[in-house]
Amino acid sequence: MIRTYEFGLSHLVADHGWTTEVGWDQADLGLPREADAVLAGWQALLKSGFPFVKRTLLTDPRFTAVRPSIQAHLKASPRH
Repeated sequence: MIRTYEFGLSHLVADHGWTTEVGWDQADLGLPREADAVLAGWQALLKSGFPFVKRTLLTDPRFTAVRPSIQAHLKASPRH
């Protein structure tokens, strides 16, 4: 999985001359340094222009309570 999708994406990005630098860090999102920004900061990321949420937010039972908010936000977002 990692070799195919994560490394593959990294190679694609490099081949096109794009950057793999961090776009938003925990401080930018108002999160503690040890927080997983993709999981804990999903709302701030979307508001800042990050184009997607991690699938885990929609499938993992830990996020059941916030899932309706995530789904509502995604449905309200313009599609490009």
